[in-house]
Amino acid sequence: MKRLIAEVLKRPDGSTHAVLYCLGEDGRPDQAIGNTLLEFVELSYPSVTEIEQLVTLAENCGYVANNPDWADWGINDVDLWLRPPLATPGHICISNENTSQFSAEGGQPQQFTYGQFRTALKHWQEFRELMVQEGRESLVGRRYETLFPEN
Repeated sequence: MKRLIAEVLKRPDGSTHAVLYCLGEDGRPDQAIGNTLLEFVELSYPSVTEIEQLVTLAENCGYVANNPDWADWGINDVDLWLRPPLATPGHICISNENTSQFSAEGGQPQQFTYGQFRTALKHWQEFRELMVQEGRESLVGRRYETLFPEN
């Protein structure tokens, strides 16, 4: 089973950086999940409440797009789609326009279930809270892991 990993890395200059990534069953980074879902979660963290509300509306069939030609949410060209044609029923879709492989324009945006989205979001929220409680420096070298559901 795939695992989500959050950890604090120490750079050569001594500064620290929190990262979120996914390891596949083979132990290698899963670029599709990392460059779409996890990058979106990391970048959009300050707006987590708004995004959760939007996803819940879509899940309950109560979401209506302001402009059907645009993504439903986006930050730094990492876009969240909640409706067809990109998002299939029961899923969200995330594209990364900075990575041609996962771009909505000629690439392959990634589909995730609502549960997968919430697992990633919760994992990152908990890790950020842990950084506040224990201090970022104290987490260097420690991995905070959770299983990534298959659906």
